[in-house]
Amino acid sequence: MGTTRKRFNHFENEIRVTIDPLDRTRAYTFSYARVLSRRSILPVVRSLLRLTWSSESRRLLGAAANYRRPSTTVQDPLEFFKLRRTVRIPSYADEKLHPIIEEEEKKKKKKKKKKEEEEEEKEEEEEEEEEEEEEEKEKEKEKEKEKEKEKKEKEKEKKKKKKKKKKKKKEEEEEEEEEEEEEEEEEEEEEEEEEEEEEEEEEEEEEEEEEEEEEEEEEEEAAAAAAAAAAAAAEEEEEEEEEAAAAAAAAAAAAAAAAAAEEEEEEAAAAAAAAAAAAAAAAAAAAAAAAAAAAAAAAAAAAAAAAAAAAAAAAAAAAAAAAAAAAAAAAAAAAAAAAAAAAAAAAAAAAAAAAAAAAAAAAAEEEEEEEEEEEEEEEEEEEEEEEEEEEEE
Repeated sequence: MGTTRKRFNHFENEIRVTIDPLDRTRAYTFSYARVLSRRSILPVVRSLLRLTWSSESRRLLGAAANYRRPSTTVQDPLEFFKLRRTVRIPSYADEKLHPIIEEEEKKKKKKKKKKEEEEEEKEEEEEEEEEEEEEEKEKEKEKEKEKEKEKKEKEKEKKKKKKKKKKKKKEEEEEEEEEEEEEEEEEEEEEEEEEEEEEEEEEEEEEEEEEEEEEEEEEEEAAAAAAAAAAAAAEEEEEEEEEAAAAAAAAAAAAAAAAAAEEEEEEAAAAAAAAAAAAAAAAAAAAAAAAAAAAAAAAAAAAAAAAAAAAAAAAAAAAAAAAAAAAAAAAAAAAAAAAAAAAAAAAAAAAAAAAAAAAAAAAAEEEEEEEEEEEEEEEEEEEEEEEEEEEEE
């Protein structure tokens, strides 16, 4: 049986109750010639409607339909069910009630359809809203994921930049250290070259001093030789003068003897004495000329010694100049060798720096590859975690 549907129509002398209008055979009309008051009949009808649809309820309803109220009042409203047990279905029930029931059913169907349509529309709207919310949530999740990815990429870029900066700083510091070391090495080489030059200059000065000492010794020896020659010449001149004086004295003695022997011839003796004196004067003049010649010879010897000393000094100066030129050439050769060594050291340092840079670049590439592999592994782990979370959701 369907659900029990109730409908009350109150007319002048009738109370009609429709039970389950879907089945036309279940339409009953309760008629009363003498109508009970509403207060007395409505509880009875309500009690009837509360009954289940069974044979007993139909029998009781039939008895109620044919009930005529007696003159006396009914103490118990349910006692009238025992008066009659026949059921009567009036002929006008189908004619009057069914059109109304059909209209009501149509209205109810329309209302149901409207309600169902409205409910369906609401459900569809709710589903659409839920789908939109889910899409928005998914979009938000995707945005959050993209933001997280962007953050991670930014962090990775920052880390890479920091690492690159650190590497650049390290390379610059290493290059600066290498340059400083090269500069220090160059300064040390320059200092060594300066020390070598100073030592060479000191050696040259010592050689010059030795040469000057040798020249002075030679000059002293030449002067001593000249002085010895002059002394020898003076001694020879003195001896010659003594011999000349002795000769003059002998001549004077001879003249005196001749004058004594020949007193008579005084004038002749005087003339002889004068001649002797003249001869002595001539001898003295000759001796003086010889002494002057010896002095001139000594001066010439001294001049020759001085010229020899000057020539020796010039030769020493030329030798010193040649030695200086040789030292300069040696210094230039040493400087060229030092420059070549510095160039070789610079080339070696450049090669070492290039090798170090290549090694650093290779190490940096290896580190970057390792970092990329680690990042890929982390991303794969994150994707797996996200997939697990999605599966759990």
